[in-house]
Amino acid sequence: MKYTRSLVEETLPNLTTEQLSQVFYPSKWSDSTWPWTATKVVHRLVTHERQHTGYLKRILNLRKSPLK
Repeated sequence: MKYTRSLVEETLPNLTTEQLSQVFYPSKWSDSTWPWTATKVVHRLVTHERQHTGYLKRILNLRKSPLK
């Protein structure tokens, strides 16, 4: 997560207004090509991080509870 976030933090602020409004169709990491925008990238990043932190939170809470 840290590596991905660093890439986004480095890249997104440097995008031009034109680039921010462009739609692209990545072929890597996907079986089918779906339209992506900078907004969608940020939304997906936040959602992905929330999923990971929620999962880690559950694991940590399990460790705190006594074994049955």
